[in-house]
Amino acid sequence: MPLRKKEVDPHRDLMIRVKAFERMSKEVAFYQVDLEKQEAKLAVMKSAAAGAYDEEKIAVIKRFAETVVADAHSVLPDSTMRLNKALTDLEAALVRIKEGGATTENNEEWKNKAELILKNHGRKQTLLSPSPEDAVPVSVTDVSGLAEGEAF
Repeated sequence: MPLRKKEVDPHRDLMIRVKAFERMSKEVAFYQVDLEKQEAKLAVMKSAAAGAYDEEKIAVIKRFAETVVADAHSVLPDSTMRLNKALTDLEAALVRIKEGGATTENNEEWKNKAELILKNHGRKQTLLSPSPEDAVPVSVTDVSGLAEGEAF
């Protein structure tokens, strides 16, 4: 017997989306800081003289540091993509809340947090509060000369 899909409370969904975005934002910031630290360490290793260590040990350490930097470079784009997806999901959840209408004081807090996040990340809220400045001009194509089923 298939499971029925539960209706998700839009206010709870918004809260979850806000928290998910905040978590992803912290994660991306952490990876960026970590990448900078690892690149700085690698630069120091490459410029440091051999000193008391033998060349083979230094080469192994440098290869390991290069691998760590490469891993950090590969993780950052994925995390940034997930952050952008979380932002898009948050925007969609806020639209559902605005369309639904009914809010309570607790839900208003999450709605305000979501609006602030969207504003701080440069998302135009055209779906939320359309304004004439945000309107995209639309051109009309004359299709009166086309026959039935003809592509243009």
